[in-house]
Amino acid sequence: MIALHCGAGYHSQALEAAYKRDLGAACRAGAAALAGGGDALAAVTAAIKVLEDSEHGNAGHGSNLSYNGLVECDASVMAGDGAFGAIAAAPGIENPVEAAAVLAREGRLPLSHGRVRPMMLAGDRAREWALSRGLSAAASAAEAAGWHRTDRAQRQWRKYRRMVDEGSGRSGNAASEAPSLAAATAAAKPDGEAALPEQRQPQQDGKQQQHPHHLEQQAGGKRRRVDSAAERESSPPGGEASEEAGASCFYDTVGCVVLAPDGSVAAGVSSGGILLKTEGRAAPAPAPKPAPTPAPKPAPVAQSQAKMTKIAVIYYSTYGHVRALAQKVVEGVNSVEGCEATLFQVLETLPADVLAKMGAPAKADDPVITAEQLKDFDGFLFGIPTRFGMMASQVKAFLDSTGSLWQAGSLVGKPAGVFVSIGTQGGGMETTALTAVTQFAHHGMVFVPTGYSFGPALYDTNEVRGGSAYGAGTLAGATGSRQPSKLELDYAQHQGKYFAGVAKKLAA
Repeated sequence: MIALHCGAGYHSQALEAAYKRDLGAACRAGAAALAGGGDALAAVTAAIKVLEDSEHGNAGHGSNLSYNGLVECDASVMAGDGAFGAIAAAPGIENPVEAAAVLAREGRLPLSHGRVRPMMLAGDRAREWALSRGLSAAASAAEAAGWHRTDRAQRQWRKYRRMVDEGSGRSGNAASEAPSLAAATAAAKPDGEAALPEQRQPQQDGKQQQHPHHLEQQAGGKRRRVDSAAERESSPPGGEASEEAGASCFYDTVGCVVLAPDGSVAAGVSSGGILLKTEGRAAPAPAPKPAPTPAPKPAPVAQSQAKMTKIAVIYYSTYGHVRALAQKVVEGVNSVEGCEATLFQVLETLPADVLAKMGAPAKADDPVITAEQLKDFDGFLFGIPTRFGMMASQVKAFLDSTGSLWQAGSLVGKPAGVFVSIGTQGGGMETTALTAVTQFAHHGMVFVPTGYSFGPALYDTNEVRGGSAYGAGTLAGATGSRQPSKLELDYAQHQGKYFAGVAKKLAA
């Protein structure tokens, strides 16, 4: 499910078709991200990027201008596991939501010496950080002053800046009384213009005088309708009058919520802030929100009161193949009455820039397991990709962290199984499983292979497939382009069901 909006304020009827086109394109972008193996956070990012690239909303390109004529954007994302990232009052980042998403994903990775990764970055430092992560952003603060500005936004800025200056009792050249305007925006405008387009008489004596910054909500509020006469007066000549009138119907933060087929959930927002805002103003958009809480699974009363056999399905996946098997394993476990599976991933140890060079997709929202959590489960199924005929180092690093459990004998007698992914046909399907068995043996765990319980399909040589007597498996291909087949997914589901039956008996 993908739900999104292009602003909760007033919208122009003349632009209704454009809004619908933008929303349709955003939905398709989010769906494409999910179809390509991305998680809910990837879909949210893809959808909001489309709305940021359009000048019809108040996010990214075409955003409201600040009091001094600049665009400073806010964006935030949050995933169901609590991962959060935000960008505030940031100029010169092509897609602010993308920077927020990278912050959220990096927030799942630990830093050495107890350091804590940032959840929010603000101002020009956010632009510099985005550049360091390979995102599209202005090369300098001076260049950033010209980003995301559109002719329509500048016309609206001139109109309401003039109204504010008149309301404050200013006279003469407005730029002479607001030198930061010329300094900040002259380089960004093709003609170097910094002053307001025309001089008007200030408000008559006796009327209330206000500082321009106190008029943000009156002149640039998100919900304010604009007088039609003033609208006609400020509309440009030619056929743009109706569209320009729509530009004064202010709209606010765009947003998106995604519930992915795998059950993961994420949400995101992006905004250019209110018109004529003070530079550096952080809008509500980047503020942390409560984490989404998945609905509990319904269960019969008798079963809910009985002791459940809890099984952890733990995987590492670079390109999504092992995770696809893991999801089917979870289905198989949950099909056995009295058994309950929880899906985890192990900690990624590769830096984000290395993963990007490898072409690895964004990580899923599944929680990262810790060694201490193993004590809470009755059995374990590990999804392991092959590296040179052995388990991936990320899985090995996790198992190496279980020394305290080995010392306490916490895992003795508990069942464990494996399912794997390899690049091409070869011995790695079995040798990877064997490298896991040595770990289980030292913990005194009970290794549970599937044998040939899956039936005749394991003997069938007419179809290329992964899997062995040790457990389910898939072939990713030399480039990782091959996806698990229906037969391989069916085997993974069978393994989950078979393993759950054994684990339930051992836990009884």
